[in-house]
Amino acid sequence: MGAAISKSFEMIGMILRVIGSLVAGLVIFIIIFVDIVNKRRQIGIMKAIGIKENIIINSYVLLGIFYTFFGAVFGFILMKYGVIAGFEKKPINMPMADVVPLLKNSALIASVSFFLIAGLFGSFVPAFKEIRKRILDLLYR
Repeated sequence: MGAAISKSFEMIGMILRVIGSLVAGLVIFIIIFVDIVNKRRQIGIMKAIGIKENIIINSYVLLGIFYTFFGAVFGFILMKYGVIAGFEKKPINMPMADVVPLLKNSALIASVSFFLIAGLFGSFVPAFKEIRKRILDLLYR
C-alpha cells in the first residue's frame, strides 16, 4: 500500500512539472513578445542596416534562456529553503505517518529540462514570428 501511495505522489509530481513548464513557457513567450512589440522599430532598424535575422532571433532566445535559468535557480532556492523547510517543521499529518516532500535529483533534472525546453520555445516562437515581417512594417506600425 505504501508503494502505491508513493507512485501516486510521483505521478502527481510529474503532472505538476509538465503543467508548470507549460505555464513557464507561456510566461516567457508573453515577456519576449511584449519586449519585441515594444522594440519593433529598433528591430526594423537593425534589419535595415543589415543585421541578419538569425542574429536577432538568437539574441531573444538567449534572453529567454537567461530568464529561464534564473527562474530555475530562484525556484530551486524557494523550493529547497522555503517549501521543504516549512514542511520539515510542520509535516502533513496522514493516518500512516507524517509526510514531508522530497527533492529528488532525478525530479529536479526533469523539471529543469522541461523548464529549459519550454523557455527555449517560448522565446523562439515570438522572435521568429516577428522578425519575419517586412522592414517597413516593423518601422511604421
